[in-house]
Parts: sequence; structure tokens; C-alpha cells
Amino acid sequence: MKRSVIRLAGKTHVVSLPSKWVKQFNIKKGEELDIEERGNKLVISTEKDLKRDSITIDTDKIGLFNKNYISFAYQKGYDEVELRYDGQDVFNLIRERVNDLMGYEIVDHGKDHCRIKNVSQLLDSEFDIMLRRSFLVTLDMAETCVDFIAKKQHDKLKELAYLEKTNNKFTDFCKRLINKKGYHEIDKSALIYAILRDIEEVADQYKYICKHGYETKVNLSKETIALFEEVNSYFRTLYELFYKFDKNKASKIVFKKKDLMNKLQELFFKTKNNDEKLIIHHLMCLTEAVFNMYGPCFVMNL
Repeated sequence: MKRSVIRLAGKTHVVSLPSKWVKQFNIKKGEELDIEERGNKLVISTEKDLKRDSITIDTDKIGLFNKNYISFAYQKGYDEVELRYDGQDVFNLIRERVNDLMGYEIVDHGKDHCRIKNVSQLLDSEFDIMLRRSFLVTLDMAETCVDFIAKKQHDKLKELAYLEKTNNKFTDFCKRLINKKGYHEIDKSALIYAILRDIEEVADQYKYICKHGYETKVNLSKETIALFEEVNSYFRTLYELFYKFDKNKASKIVFKKKDLMNKLQELFFKTKNNDEKLIIHHLMCLTEAVFNMYGPCFVMNL
């Protein structure tokens, strides 16, 4: 997109704003916009949210209903979602998912439809808080999980698994804010979104370990417990690297991944207990997911 520069009164240089962008954000005459200089670029922004008013999801048209559809609409930034369906079972799924999405409430429902509305305002200042909480709640899940398994407190794992839902609340909120307003450093929006996706994957893997540990009352060898703790330490190193980039920790992330995967694969083939094998498999998936965060983290600090 190109715009011609217009000179007014012999001194002032003016460039017109794209009409599509003006309509999207409802820009009015006399409003103030933020302009940031970045070398040979000017970044023009507004504090207003991107307006995505409403969407209708009809299960007759899309086939089998999945409650994740509501999460996707939430993440994309819709403020109102109308759902049409057949049966109370679908409504129960909708109600369950809405409880996990901050700001969404069911404001109307009947036997074959319901309407969800966003009732809270997204604040830029909350993004960094929620992002850090998503890291911390997952770290807590990681370190508590291995402790419970080591002490054979398997019954506690069932409740611990629910921390994954807390993680999803925070990451969904952050994704929604990125799609509505963008990250405050606009050139890093896609990188932060990728990191949020991978934090969710890390939390999912810990949830699977909790669930499997609870259901099978799995007993892990000392060697597996030690590697479990190494994987947790690996995740913590990535967390610390994200908030304070350090070349030594960056090198550790790269080289430690290969070391961990070799140890885990060797242990996987050596272990005879299938329940323990599955835990080791999840630890390998965790190592991969943590390493996936390294790329965006590194690029953000170039």
C-alpha cells in the first residue's frame, strides 16, 4: 500500500489514512493517534480495539460441534457469539467452555440457541501480567507434579491437572488481546503468539502426565525422576531467558536439548514398564515444546 505525501501551507506534510483501517477502528475527526518512529518507518496506532462485533455458529452447517469453536471465536476477538444447536448436551459443553474464558458470559439461551457476550474490557496493562502468570502456573504444575509422583501421592495429581485450565485462561486472554489490539511491540506480535501456543502445549503435556499418573498410580524409577527434574529445569531456564536474555542460558537451551533427548530416548528403550514409558514419551514431547519457544525468544532479542 502506497500513499502520496501532500504538502499543506508550504510546511506541513500529510499522508492520508487507509479507509479500511479508519472504518475498522472507527477513527473520527480530531482524534489523537500514536506515532512511533522506527528508523525509516512510522508506526501509526490507536488505543481502540479492533471491532469484531459478532459471529453465528450453526451446528447444522458445520457438522459435529466442538467446544473449542467458542475458544477460537474468543481468541479472534469476537464480542458476541450466537450458537444454534440441537440438544441440551451441546449447551452443557458451551457452558463448560464459557466458564474458562475470561469476560465471556451466557446472556440468553433457549432449547436450540444461546448468546454469549463479552462483558469486560481488555486492558493493555494486563497482558504482561497474564503472560507471566501463564509461565508461573505451568512451572508450578511441573515442579509439583514430579514431587507428587516421587512421593507416591497419586491422588493429588487429579486436582493438579486442572491447573492446565488456568493456564488456558491466561493464554486465551493474551491471544485475544493480540488479535484485538496487537502486542505493544507490534513487530513481536507473531513471535509472542507462537510462544503462547507453545506454553499451552507444555501445560497440556504436564496435564497428560498428571492424568496418567493418577489413573495408573505409576511408580517411576529414580533415573526417570531425575530426568523429569532435568526437563523441569530446562523449562525454567527458558522462562528466565524470556524475561532476561543471556547468551550463556541461550547456549544451554540449544545444547541441553540434544543431551536431554538422548537420555530420554535411551531410557525409553531400556524401560520395561509401559506406564513409565508413556511418562518418558511425554517428557520428550515437553523437551521439544520448550525448545520450540527458544526460536521466537531468540529472534525477539536480535
